[in-house]
Amino acid sequence: MKSWTKIAPILLFIVGLCLLLLPFSAAPAVEEPIGKIVKFAGVVWVRSQIQPPRGEWVLVKEKDYPVYHGDAIRTEQGRAEILFRRDEGVMRILENSQLALRESTDPAKGLILRRIFLALGRIWANVIPRPDMDTRLESIAAVAGVRGTIIEFWVDANGETWVLCTEGVVEVTAAGVTVILIVGRATRVTPGYPPRPPAPYTAPPPPRVEELVIEKPKVIVPRIVVAPAPLSPATGGGGIASPSR
Repeated sequence: MKSWTKIAPILLFIVGLCLLLLPFSAAPAVEEPIGKIVKFAGVVWVRSQIQPPRGEWVLVKEKDYPVYHGDAIRTEQGRAEILFRRDEGVMRILENSQLALRESTDPAKGLILRRIFLALGRIWANVIPRPDMDTRLESIAAVAGVRGTIIEFWVDANGETWVLCTEGVVEVTAAGVTVILIVGRATRVTPGYPPRPPAPYTAPPPPRVEELVIEKPKVIVPRIVVAPAPLSPATGGGGIASPSR
């Protein structure tokens, strides 16, 4: 009994200390950038929910500008190149583009989930293969799942989406239908319809940030070449298209 009276204050002190420290151990970790803008030319804006001033569009003025989960990026007459932190993948954003970045973890599956939503414009991406990384490019019309892929992704003002596979494999899903793109194949997706059957295309050289040409502001609508392959009746007309520069 005497030994218990001696030990009890020590135990109470330890329990109290644990309770005191619990809120601090449960506090969320400091948000880290998911990447940085390593190159840019012309006018590039970023709206961040992490970096001050939060929720406001900020003009990028220097290289290595950090980007975070939830950030939105807008180019007018500008281009930008993002280097992602986790896998050193590269994404180039071309003129007149608007997109949002999301990156989170799925502990249950042991995956890093990266989502790039392109509302308008054009991006080129070199996705580094990693078994623990799930990268998808999205528009209102389609979702492109990429693994170890060089891909171009185009979206026009109507949501019409072009997906071009330059290296690796891309799975394009829309309206519950998935098509597989291998090297040298492209598809086009109209909002609300399945992807058109893959069609061949000749890949142009990768776009470079330094190639920016200042023109009058305009909405980019990719020029298309109609492929000879027949259309699926579900697509509702138009050609299988491969954007060209």
